[in-house]
Order: sequence, then C-alpha cells, then structure tokens
Amino acid sequence: MMQVIRLLATYQTISFFILSTYGECQYNPCGVNTICDDSRTGTAVCRCQPGYDHAPHGNTIDGCPINIRSSNNRHSSLSNILSSGRIDSPRSSIHNRLKSRTNIRSGNPCNPNPCGNDAQCEPVGERPLCTCPESYSGDPYTHCEADPCTINPCGINSDCESNGNRAICKCLPGFEGDPYVRCNDNPCNKSPCGANAVCENVNARASCKCRPNYEGDPFVQCTLDPCLISPCGINADCEKSPSNSRTGISSTRAICKCREGYEGDPFERCNLNPCHDNPCGANADCSARSSSAVCRCIEGYIGDPFSNCELDPCSNNPCGQNAECTSRGRSSVCKCPRGFSGDPYSYCDEDPCANNPCGTNAECKNRANRPICNCPSGFIGDPHISCSLDPCKDNDACGLNTECEASGTRSICKCRSGYSGSPYSSSGCRSDPCSTVDICGINAECRNQNDRPVCECLPNHKGDPYIQCFRGECVSNSECSSNEACKDYSCINPCLDSCSTKAECQVQNHVAICRCPRGYTGDPFQNCRQFTTEEICSACGANTDCEVSNDDQPICKCKTRNVFNVSAYYV
Repeated sequence: MMQVIRLLATYQTISFFILSTYGECQYNPCGVNTICDDSRTGTAVCRCQPGYDHAPHGNTIDGCPINIRSSNNRHSSLSNILSSGRIDSPRSSIHNRLKSRTNIRSGNPCNPNPCGNDAQCEPVGERPLCTCPESYSGDPYTHCEADPCTINPCGINSDCESNGNRAICKCLPGFEGDPYVRCNDNPCNKSPCGANAVCENVNARASCKCRPNYEGDPFVQCTLDPCLISPCGINADCEKSPSNSRTGISSTRAICKCREGYEGDPFERCNLNPCHDNPCGANADCSARSSSAVCRCIEGYIGDPFSNCELDPCSNNPCGQNAECTSRGRSSVCKCPRGFSGDPYSYCDEDPCANNPCGTNAECKNRANRPICNCPSGFIGDPHISCSLDPCKDNDACGLNTECEASGTRSICKCRSGYSGSPYSSSGCRSDPCSTVDICGINAECRNQNDRPVCECLPNHKGDPYIQCFRGECVSNSECSSNEACKDYSCINPCLDSCSTKAECQVQNHVAICRCPRGYTGDPFQNCRQFTTEEICSACGANTDCEVSNDDQPICKCKTRNVFNVSAYYV
C-alpha cells in the first residue's frame, strides 16, 4: 500500500513538473483565433483573440467566430487533449500519468481559482466558468474592473459612458451645459426663430438674429437686404423702403433714385440733367430730351423761351363762346372756327349736322343746336350706324292674316294673334281653334292640329288633359330611391321587363344590371343558356381528365400515363 502511495506521489510530482515546465498549452488544446495561457497550476486557460467573441474549448469546437462571446467552456483541460489520441513514445508513460493526475484533481475545477483578479469562478460540470461580478467589466480570465458609471458622477440630463476605468459624462441630445453639473434644455431646439434667422442660446434663453446680409424681425422672418446686390443702374442710388406682404410679414424693397442732378430710368441708367443749371429764360420751363435742354414758355405766356416769355394776350380768353383767339404781338384776334358762324367776340353757333354725325343712308336735322338722325321712309336700322332698305316694304311674301318683321335684310312672316297656319302660303293663316274654344282641363294646353284643338298635359305632368293633369311622381331619377328609376313621371323598378327570362337583375344607381347566373352564359338581355361540358372543361390543359363539380366548376386531373417524374430533376 505504501508503495502504491509513493508511486502515485511520484506520478504527481512528474506530472506537476511537466505541466509547470511545459504546461497544457504545449498540446495546443484551444481552437482557432484563440490565445492559450497556462495558469499557476499548469492548467490551460483559453481566451479569444481581440475582435473574436466566443469562448473556445479545445478540439471540441473550431475556435472563436468573430464578434461572438460566450462565457461557457473557458477551460480546456489537458485530459481532453490527451484523450483525443495517443502521444507517441517515448512520452506514452508520461501521458498515462498525466491522465491519472487529471482524474485525481477533477473534484472542483475552481480550486485553485483559474480566473482573473476580482472575477468570480463557478464550476460548470468539470470546467470553471469565470464571470465579472455586477457593476464590473473586463475579461474575467485576466482582470475585472469596477464600472466607473455605477455611482453616477454625472449631472442632471446627462448620460454616463465608461472608458476603461474613467467615467465620461455627456449631455443628452437637445441639452447643453456642464454634464458633470447640469445640462439644460436648449431653447433653440424648438426653432423659435423665423426664416433666415439664427438662434443662439444665451443664458438658457433663445436669442434670434438675422443671418448676415439679412434684415427684419428675426422672430418672424428675415429677408435678404434688397440693396445688397444693387438692382439700380448707373448714377443711381439704392434706398430701402418698408413693404407689407399679403401675409402681414413686414419686409423692405429696393427703391432706385437718380442722384442729384441726374435723371432717367434709375433701374437702367441716369444721365446728367441738362436742365440742372436752368438754361431757359424768364417764365419758361425746361425739360430734357435726349440729353438736351428743351425750353417752353409756361402756360399763359408766349415769346422766346430761351430769352424771355411775355404774358399771352389770349390767356384771359377775351373772345366769345366757341370762338378762337390768336395773338398778334401784344394784341388778341378772335374768329369763329370752321363749321361755326356768328360774332366771335360774343357767340359762335355750331351747325350740328355740318360734319354729318349720322350713319349711312340716314338723314340729319338740326333741332335746338342738336343733330337728330332718322332713317328715311322705306329704310330701317340704327340711324346713328346705318339704314338699310326695309324688306317688308312690299309685303308680298307673306300670306293672309300675317305680319311681317324685318330681321336684318330678311323678312319674317308670322301669323297674327289668334291665327295659326302657314304664314308663307297663299292661303295664309286661319283662325286658331284654341283661341276661341276652351276645352282643355287643368294643367293642360291646347295645340292646333289640322285646324282642330288638341289638348296635351303640360311638361312633367300626366293625366287626362281634357279633365285634369297632375304633376308626376318624379321628373328625373334623382327623385327616386337608388333601386328605382323614373319612367313616365313614376318611380318604378327598372328590372321589370329589362332582362331575359333566365337572367338575374340588380339595380345599381337607378339602372338595371342584367347578368347570366352561375353556370350560364350568353346575352343577359336576350337569352342565357347553360354552359356545355366542353366549355367548362376548356380551362383544363392537354393530357388531362376533366370532371364538372356540382357548382359547374372544372376539376382537372392529369392522366396517369403523363405523371411528371419530379425526382428525375433532383439527382
């Protein structure tokens, strides 16, 4: 027994020597994309390389896939590697002793603790599972650190982000200030400013100002300075003038003015005003024309405007009514104008017909100094425009008991009141029987038919026109319900006598809609007939058998010899 104990102790010593000298990592027990670390006890601890996140566990998995992490199976013991195959001589005896050593210490995989600093070890089967405790982060197989954001060092309205062992405080979106003290709501987030205005946060209050080169009320709307890019022409200055739009928003508009001593179109070009130094004489006005000065005597004055203008003797109008005054030196001369006569110093009488104000073929007469125009006998029309020959002057085209009316150059014949007939025929018009006999009932009217009175109901009425006519139930479909139609001033079912015998009828918006029922075909307004078996089965393809269901629908089935072998396409 003592010999067995000594032999076991020798095996453990040799195994510990091999593991402490070489470690389990010499057998590469971990998967791809991993790092193998030998613990103090010589046990292999596998962890993923940076950028990979799945705990490897020896030859039972390919390794660590990228971006996946798992805390299971972090530890791969040497026994798993050794049990996967035989270690070639001369190490076969060491292999057996290592297996024995592994079996001896497989009671608690967390003793001794293979995890990193501040990490927790939990046995999962025969393997240790290392995890960082709550409020800690890091790699539990190397080192766990306390989360600096556990005790929130940040101020109000801020978020805490950990950067290693440092806490980084940032204001929440839409807030600003010192995140370690307090973040305030940015008043500019509510866009209190008008168009083309910029908002600034000044002591937690929104301050609006217009963008550069813009002006106006920044809380309503800022408009571009209209004089920023001057719309004015040469020798013109741009001035801003207030302008109110239909929306009530005040703005400014550009006003161009020629500079002093210049004139012209200020939006195009202003030229030097030749009248600026007033080259004209006394009692004269100066005006510019093509960059030259034009002088004219002011009203009531005559003479040379470039030297001196004197008072016009005709300025006080010494002449009579309708007379003309002309100046001769410093004296006035009065005369009646053409078409007038009389004493020019008292009154000139005008002939109103002198210039013939009347129309073609019209006659003009002077009545109290006013022209009176009339068409002569045998002519009709507007005497102020034109008079034409009266087509009814010789009433030979119309028959007896007729009247002739002129329409332009044409004559229109009409029967006289109380007469009817053909006014253009030789027999003319006869006495209207409806004008002398009252035989029609209420709401009826009399019509002359072959010189006989015939009574008819008024429009939109029905009944006995010789007794009384009543207004119908309806005049149009809109006065009936949607499932009825207006016919002969009555609301009736439009499906009556509309469809064929075997057809179905539905009323839609006052209209009869005829359809052949299921299993029938044809013109629903003429005749509906049943579908034949050939017509129903025409929907089936070739090499099929067809049966007709109870609701006249085709049931298509492939014939047995034409069954499609699907497996032939999936070899």
